[in-house]
Amino acid sequence: MTLPFELTTMPEQALDILRYMGRIQIDNIHADALMNGLGMSERSFSKGIKRLVTKSYMAMDEARYYRVTQKGYQAIEDINAYDATAPADAGKHYAVLAYDLCAVVPLPRAINQSSRWLLGLEPDPMETETISEPTPILLRVSANGGEVSPAELTLTLTPETPSQFAELNLTAYQTPMRLRVEVFQLMEMNEPYVSGGMYFDVEVSTSSQQRALHTTISVAQI
Repeated sequence: MTLPFELTTMPEQALDILRYMGRIQIDNIHADALMNGLGMSERSFSKGIKRLVTKSYMAMDEARYYRVTQKGYQAIEDINAYDATAPADAGKHYAVLAYDLCAVVPLPRAINQSSRWLLGLEPDPMETETISEPTPILLRVSANGGEVSPAELTLTLTPETPSQFAELNLTAYQTPMRLRVEVFQLMEMNEPYVSGGMYFDVEVSTSSQQRALHTTISVAQI
């Protein structure tokens, strides 16, 4: 049996956290108790738990208590089934880097008036490794209540230029409008695999304000 692709792109710390949650079978656990139970360093724990929350395998409340989501319970079943059938020398996973998906959006000044905004990727500030080879990332953008162009673009991350941004045009037909950004990593034969994404609303405003929105995605080194 093989793991679902998204799980193969998760850092090993994230899989270990899910394995542990499957063993202890409790509904909520504080961050400190979870980290101590795993015997992980704070840095390793932060890297794993951040990816699990970003990918909706786990959720955290304001008191830093974590719980496994429905998606997380399915992942635990997948991991347990994989562990039960994998040979002892198996279990290799892709090296995965955390990247920051960033949108810088000036608020449109009027309905039906085009404005320019930036969308791109840069290494997560907590990430210690860097990309080792050119990696194409496909961005698909759609708007509910407006129009975005181009609706699809590819950014190629390289060791020399690990940060890449592109300029897009945005036209609002109503306020607020909702933008959706989907991120895919182009693997062998340019087959796209989901790396992450985000939703956000944009309102028409006569001010000159702009918003910077961020979320974490996963980039696998194949």
